[in-house]
Amino acid sequence: MLAAIVKAPHHLSVEEVPDPVIGKYDALVKISACSFCNGTDRKLIEGKFPGIATYPFILGHESVGEIVEVGDRVRNYDDGDWVLRPSAVYPKDFLGGLASFWGGFAQLGVVTDYVTQAAEKPHTLPLSGFYPMQQVLAKDVDPVEATTYITLKETLSWLRKVGLETRQSVLIMGSGPVGMAFATCAKLLGGDPVIMSGRRDERLALAHHFCVDYTVNVTKERLAEKTRDFTKGKGVDLAIDAVGDYSLIDEATRAISRGGKIGTYGVPPSDAGSPSLIELNLSHAPGDWTLQFASPDEPSAHREILNLVEHGFLKADKFITHRYPLKEITRGFDVIKRGEALKVVITIE
Repeated sequence: MLAAIVKAPHHLSVEEVPDPVIGKYDALVKISACSFCNGTDRKLIEGKFPGIATYPFILGHESVGEIVEVGDRVRNYDDGDWVLRPSAVYPKDFLGGLASFWGGFAQLGVVTDYVTQAAEKPHTLPLSGFYPMQQVLAKDVDPVEATTYITLKETLSWLRKVGLETRQSVLIMGSGPVGMAFATCAKLLGGDPVIMSGRRDERLALAHHFCVDYTVNVTKERLAEKTRDFTKGKGVDLAIDAVGDYSLIDEATRAISRGGKIGTYGVPPSDAGSPSLIELNLSHAPGDWTLQFASPDEPSAHREILNLVEHGFLKADKFITHRYPLKEITRGFDVIKRGEALKVVITIE
């Protein structure tokens, strides 16, 4: 089968690799589409993802596909089911010498019936991590649009974890697809106002189509001053680093209200194999505030996002600006690097 391989930092190519082999608790999936995660995938390709120094590997984790074969002990998947996050090879496993982070840019992938395996073979499989996110979609799903559900589920569940309440003000630092998803979900939860900061006027103009009330171009305007204008002097209740840049936390301490929260979502870049470090100057922080490191609980938001899309409250297709076939994946990555794309989906034949 074909898969997108990162052989070394800055070396992305499409090559033939072995087909995955399923076990009795696995299902084989024909992957139809996988979208780029602009932050994580770019850091992985460029060798800047913290703690990752294993090459070569198969890229991609926002994948959607159709089950074409099930193992003997599978009880929670059926032939013909559409599923999220099939992977050619799981993290820390290998396929013909290839690792995976997480292996979604491939023609074939695997999902695992972890519920049945855990019930029949206790203590052999953790009930957390990658497997719970491999959830079933509607039969008539558009697989290209469905690649965006992963980001929407992550951001919605993250906002719930940090405790966003109705009529609380939100500052989203970052105007990429994650930032737009945060804005959309914050408004669904009653955030008011929703403010977005970024560096490009054209992207900030687009933000108003994603439920953003106010924008701040930080190359021209003072973030703290503008956010306080928008919140009548109070400052924001919640500031979100949607990019993965710990320097934004310093900026956020000037913009949050007393008792406000700063949450980190993005993973900051670092040299491969090295941790990300944070340095803070808290001289401008309010007397009472909270810094939160929260992980999304994607499975908890699955049904909600599907219902919101089905009934027209969420328009997943508006996140997608570019589509390319797998053999042209480098073109997709190039438009991300040039800042021309919001969401790039790779279709897999």
